[in-house]
Amino acid sequence: MYGLENIRRMSQEATEQTEDRQLVPFHPLGNLQIDCWPPVPFPNLGRSQPDGWEEDEDTRWLCDSSGFGDPDEPACTIQQLKQVVKDYLQNHPDAGFGIIEEGQFQVVVSAFNPV
Repeated sequence: MYGLENIRRMSQEATEQTEDRQLVPFHPLGNLQIDCWPPVPFPNLGRSQPDGWEEDEDTRWLCDSSGFGDPDEPACTIQQLKQVVKDYLQNHPDAGFGIIEEGQFQVVVSAFNPV
């Protein structure tokens, strides 16, 4: 299990890499693409605010990234995340998604909307 200091360091590194490589949120092209995802296809954006995108801070989901999560756990499973993303895209069809925090077996995913 990663310690808090390690998680913060990883988040800072992800933020710096996002700014260096100009990463943007992942925008799914439809339900079929969502259904075929690997466990978590989103880029790790850290705490950066990618150009042209604004984080919807009301939409942060703690998700299991290992693929072995149980639906009864606090972190949503990959299948639950897929449904949450599909539901969000119903009202925000241009949205993208990115990891804003990463631990050893869990990530925090957030929605981003184009500005």
